[in-house]
Amino acid sequence: MRLELDENLGLRHAEMLRQACHEVDTVHDESLSGVGDDAVLAAARAADRVQPMSRDLYGMLVA
Repeated sequence: MRLELDENLGLRHAEMLRQACHEVDTVHDESLSGVGDDAVLAAARAADRVQPMSRDLYGMLVA
């Protein structure tokens, strides 16, 4: 699975997922630290990645 991890999930989570054979990018890897959720979601979509849900992102999607 191709994943995009936001800042709420740390490097430890990224490493655990990579060890489980997932392809993982983080906002830090892509120099997106500190940008809004909409920009992170757009980057994930552009790279054909899944972004694990957070309460903030879920609220933005259903609003």
